[in-house]
Amino acid sequence: MEGVNTKQIALRLFLPERPTQLVRMDEPIPFYAVSIPSERADEIGNLRNRTLTLAELQALDVGFTALELGV
Repeated sequence: MEGVNTKQIALRLFLPERPTQLVRMDEPIPFYAVSIPSERADEIGNLRNRTLTLAELQALDVGFTALELGV
């Protein structure tokens, strides 16, 4: 694939010490990792603390992948 770069990244997750209604420690936690080009960051805005649907992510036209934190 021409014009494709590969970068090694790290993902850091922070979980509460105790289970909550939103984060249950005995169930898998599905989430998306999203890659936003720096030149589009202002256009897209801050996505932290937002819950996006698959359709919304696809509409952003950015890189993303579904992940799951197992128990």
